[in-house]
Amino acid sequence: MQINTTKTVYNIYSNSREVLARDLELKIEDKCLQRDPLPRYLGVALDSRLNLTAHVEQLAGRVRERIGLMKKLAGTNWGAALSSLKTLYVTFVRSALEYANPILNLASKTSLGKLDRIQNAAMRLMTGGLRSSPIAALEVATGCEPLETRREVQTLMARERFLRLGESNPLKDLAESFGATRRRLKKVSVLSAAEAAERKFDLPTDRAPLETPGWLPELAPHPLEVRLDIGLNGKKSETAPPGPKSRSPRVHRLVSSRVRAMLHRRLGKGGHL
Repeated sequence: MQINTTKTVYNIYSNSREVLARDLELKIEDKCLQRDPLPRYLGVALDSRLNLTAHVEQLAGRVRERIGLMKKLAGTNWGAALSSLKTLYVTFVRSALEYANPILNLASKTSLGKLDRIQNAAMRLMTGGLRSSPIAALEVATGCEPLETRREVQTLMARERFLRLGESNPLKDLAESFGATRRRLKKVSVLSAAEAAERKFDLPTDRAPLETPGWLPELAPHPLEVRLDIGLNGKKSETAPPGPKSRSPRVHRLVSSRVRAMLHRRLGKGGHL
């Protein structure tokens, strides 16, 4: 693997001012790496303290431009219908607000409140409501769940995916041993937010395997049979391939009745089968 040194940067992550004030001399192939105080990884801007304040600011700025498109299509007594505006909001605006949603648990309530205000403005555009309209009434009228609730659900889903990974996966070990690990810093993380949401919704902890219904005997798939008899000198064998397996009488009657009905429709009343 070759590393592109022109696109490679480094940053220091810590809550200590002394540590953040240091400058490291990192080199790859005798080329010094530049320090980026706000590198972007998979679309998420990671600041030095990992509080995602800058990422939320950038995200809110991009989404406000999309809200401007909804304003051009909405009005109090004209414009697109509620269903059309909601479809536009869900696909064009909320999809951006919920990108990497479990990671947004690292942000402060003040930062996340900026995203909530954007959804509130979108709901007022969809319903034509005033700024004094209760947020709960707007959520009922539009059918939009609060962003906090959707974030909790997606965080729980992410934790469940970690717990269902292979035994050798480090994410599964981290998710299983997170509750027993003693942490010095009381900083919110994805797994701590998932534990808080699990206590809030009182979810069951036993993960019994799901029982799937079996096939009916007459509709059960037959095992695939592959014949590779090519005979001698690359010639095909003269033995005839096995014929199709006979159906049960019940399935045979069902198929015959459907074929007769189809032929009757195509031939008309004057046709003969």
